[in-house]
Amino acid sequence: MLKKIVVLAGVAAVVAFVKKKRDQDQAGKDLWAQAADKPTA
Repeated sequence: MLKKIVVLAGVAAVVAFVKKKRDQDQAGKDLWAQAADKPTA
């Protein structure tokens, strides 16, 4: 039972990490898009 909890916690941590990284990547793309929209860039 304890092993199952540890596995679930590990999976949850990985999912949270991937989601956070994806959100950061998306924010970075948005910044690049805004910079590209500006004529002075």
